[in-house]
Amino acid sequence: MTARPQIKINTAPQLDIFSGAASSPDHKKHDKPKGSGNKTDKRRFVAPDPNGITLGNTNLKEHLELTGQKTPFTVASLLDEQDWSDFEQRYASEGRPPYSPRNMMGLILYGIMQGITSLRTLERLARVDLGCMWVTGGIFPDHAIIGRFINMHSKSMGGAFFESLTRAVLKKTNSDGSCLAGDGTVIEAACSSYNLMKQEAAQQAHETAQKQADNHPDCPENKKKLEMASSTLEAVIERNEKRKKNGKSGSAVVSPTEPEAVVQKMKRGRGYTTGYKPSVLANNKRVVLVHIPVKMNTYSGKREHLRFPKHCLS
Repeated sequence: MTARPQIKINTAPQLDIFSGAASSPDHKKHDKPKGSGNKTDKRRFVAPDPNGITLGNTNLKEHLELTGQKTPFTVASLLDEQDWSDFEQRYASEGRPPYSPRNMMGLILYGIMQGITSLRTLERLARVDLGCMWVTGGIFPDHAIIGRFINMHSKSMGGAFFESLTRAVLKKTNSDGSCLAGDGTVIEAACSSYNLMKQEAAQQAHETAQKQADNHPDCPENKKKLEMASSTLEAVIERNEKRKKNGKSGSAVVSPTEPEAVVQKMKRGRGYTTGYKPSVLANNKRVVLVHIPVKMNTYSGKREHLRFPKHCLS
């Protein structure tokens, strides 16, 4: 199996006089060896220097400054202040150097600031947005690489990293959490809206999963399928009982892959779909200090609010 080629920005300082095209640059001189700070650490990451990117005869930094773009410089500065050792330690010390966690996180955060959450749209953003190129150094990860990065570092993105980044943003904006305002919106779930189950179908799927688990008790995959089928069945039973208690007609439907997702109305007249309705608390500089995801408890039928520690607001 051949390795996927890496696409890189040509940072050659001049054009090839014979072909008229930019000369092939030596990208290695822009790839900084980064690690956790230990001199014995052999991890290397692809972290190009954005100062090597030019638009014709104009440096990218100069172009952004001339056009009054301040956000890319602010985001890059905040990312440079963070400790990335927790992210970097998950990579092997040998083999092909991966993209730097700092640059990958820069792409994700910069995209979120533009209202982008789709992996494929983030992939395109890295290729066409000049501000994003300054934040990321011009790396071009595809949507699969971005997805793997998020899955690999999902735990590190919260907790200490969230607190550190939030404190840095508060310091940069000269603001605090003394005055907060709340807002909530519906976020579409990852599961498909075309594969929803009613109680009868969930019951049948549970019986099938139970038989497979009984026939092959040592198979971990069958155990996972049974657990998911049980959660789906419990969720749809609880919701049907709640609908009956509230005098509603019809039958509830549940996703077999995300039973906690609730079918609800989306914003701007986009119909109904499976989703969640989390809330955020932000200060007067629009800095989000608290994220309150709402998850349906399939056992009690009640919503559970998961909050960050209070010291995040200090």
